[in-house]
Formats: sequence, C-alpha cells, structure tokens
Amino acid sequence: MNLSFFIARRYLISRKTNNAINIISWISVFAVAVGTAALVIILSFMNGLTGLVKDLYNSFDADIEVTRVYGKTFQPDSLMIKKLHDINGIQFIDFSVEDNALLKYGDKQTFAVVKGVGDDFFKMTKLESQIEDGNSVLKARDGYYVVMGKGLNYQLGINIHNKFSSLQLFSPKKGNAAVFTPEDGLIEEQVIPGGYFTINDEFDYKYVIVHREVAQRLFDCDNEVSSIEIALASDASPQDTKDAIQAVMGKDFQVKDRYEQNKTLFSTLQSEKLVVFIVLVFVLLVATFNIIGSLIMLMMEKKKDMRTLLNLGADEKFIQKIFHLEGMLIVLAGALAGLILGLGFCFLHMKFELITMQALGREMAYPMKMFISDFLLIFSVVILIGSIAAWFPVRIFIRKFHFS
Repeated sequence: MNLSFFIARRYLISRKTNNAINIISWISVFAVAVGTAALVIILSFMNGLTGLVKDLYNSFDADIEVTRVYGKTFQPDSLMIKKLHDINGIQFIDFSVEDNALLKYGDKQTFAVVKGVGDDFFKMTKLESQIEDGNSVLKARDGYYVVMGKGLNYQLGINIHNKFSSLQLFSPKKGNAAVFTPEDGLIEEQVIPGGYFTINDEFDYKYVIVHREVAQRLFDCDNEVSSIEIALASDASPQDTKDAIQAVMGKDFQVKDRYEQNKTLFSTLQSEKLVVFIVLVFVLLVATFNIIGSLIMLMMEKKKDMRTLLNLGADEKFIQKIFHLEGMLIVLAGALAGLILGLGFCFLHMKFELITMQALGREMAYPMKMFISDFLLIFSVVILIGSIAAWFPVRIFIRKFHFS
C-alpha cells in the first residue's frame, strides 16, 4: 500500500487527541454528502419535469413539421407528396390548416386557433390519450365533429353529450368586397362538439381540432395547407430523415423537428436546469470550507509526526500528499454517501410517491428521471471542488510553517 495513502487513511479513521477535529472531519463528510444528495435529487426532479413537459407537447406535435418560409399556406403538388412517401423512415404524412377563428356556442363566444387535420393526425400523435371526455372522431355520417381544449370547452359552457347544439366557427372572407353587415364578411362553419382534451393551459385555452375539409372551407384556402406534419418510424434516424425531407422540399420550406418546433420552451428548460446546477454547486463550495478547517486543525495537531517524517528523510511534497489525500478521502466518502442517499431517495419517491403535484386535472407523483450522465457529472464536480479545497490549505500551511 502507498505509504502516504496509508498514513492519510489512518488519520481519517483514528481518534484524534482533540475530539473537535473528529467532529469537524465527520461534519465535512456530512456536508459534502448532503450537497451531493441535493444535486442528485433536484436534477432528477428537473429531468422528470422536463420529460413531462416534452411528453405533453409531443402528444400534440408531430415528429416533423414542414412550413413555408414566407406565406401562411401553400399547395402541395403530387410529385412532392410522392417524393416524401419514398423517403425511408416516414410512417405517416398529414396535411394541416391552421388559423385564428371566432367560436360561438349559444350566447358565448371566444377566439381560438382552429387546426384542421386529416385522418392520420390521431395516429401520428398521442393526443387521443389526452382526451378526457368524448372521442376523437372528426368526420362521421351525421356531420363534422370538433375536439377542443378543456379550457375552451368550459369557457363556452359546451355539453359534448348534447348532439343537438352545434359550435359555430367564423372567419373573415378574403378580399376587399364591400359588405353591408358584419355577417356578410364572415365565413361560417358549424361542427358538433365531440370531445375535449387536456394538456396544459397553453393548449387547453387555444386549440380546437376539426377535419381539414372544414378548416379549408372556413379559411377559404381550397386545396392549400398550412403545414405538412410527418410521423417517423420507430427505427428512423430523426436527423437523416429531416435532411432528406429538406432536400425534397427545397429552400422555400423550413423543416423542424419537435425540439425546433418548441425551441424557446426546451431551451428555457435546459437553462433552468443549468442555473439550478450552478446554484447547488455554489452551495457545495460553501460546504467544502469545513474540509479546509478540518485539514488545518489536523495539520496543527500532527506537527510532531511531520517533524519525525522529515527527520526520517521525507520531503515537503510527501507531507503535502498525505494531507491532500486526507482531504480527498473526506470528499470521496461524502460524495459516495451523497450519491447513495440521493439514489435511495429517488427510488423511494418513485415507489411510494413521496411528493405529489397537481397536473392534468389530477394529483400525481412529481415526475423524476435519473440519468447516468448526471451522476458522472455530479461526482466529477464534487471531486474537483474537493480536490481544490484540499490542495489550497495544505500547500499554504506547509509552506508557511515548514513544521519547524
């Protein structure tokens, strides 16, 4: 066994003359353990929250969205559609029409975004699983149906089980033709309330889903669409497929994956995680001051031992190494204990739902996800901070006193 490591280990576990040094040493281990455990637990909660938000948005958004760089609508030609179907990795292709409209039900009215979709929309998204009441049928023998956000449904006071009352959709007519009454300048469509979904307030108070045929008539855009929405096969490479789609569509179109469709949101979530990590690292830095105090007190107590080692031929570098290893052992013990504590809490939470939150209209366990990359990052940062905290006081103290 390395002699310096052997001496450092003995100093850590052996009883000191001054009992305060023992207490401070174990307080140092405890402080590092608590800081490490806090990093593990809070970052796991942040991962879970990010995953929950991604799942909610992914339930509405397609894997790939193609829109025109300039202009709101375009008319996809048959050759373009054929080339898209020939790309490996594409499972579904749907065309959507999206714009603002006035909604009216009885004597209540509000504005919302009307999204007209095709028959494959619910196959390529997870929105059907978010429908709280009713169903996802948009076109039936008895007419066209609408699926809307829960907030809009409550705002308009709609009873989706009453098939005799329809929801009216209004949109301005295109062109500058003179009109004598406001109604003459509007296009009206009527749909039957069929169900409502709940994701979050951003969607619940914003979107209504209708069949694409209804939206095209409502917005007077004939065969034009606002976007092409594409679902990828499970074994497809998102980036390769995206590049192939971009090559087919050309520079007049922009192709966005799920991250790019909600870039601001996901960038914010990543920034929040980074900020939380930095704050906790600073807390951990404060905790390492215990290590500095513990090492200084230990070096003062062991001055006689160090003189003996110097007389036996040891040099200052050897003595520095002993106390640096002592500090590293404290940090390592605290880091390992913290990882175990953090992992233990995470597993207990996932099994017994220790912390709950209100989401999707119900109480649920606060989401949590653990990533190996986070553990490696936390362990590396803790060891780095501890190494610096152990190196600095040892170097200064030994150079100043020389144990003479």
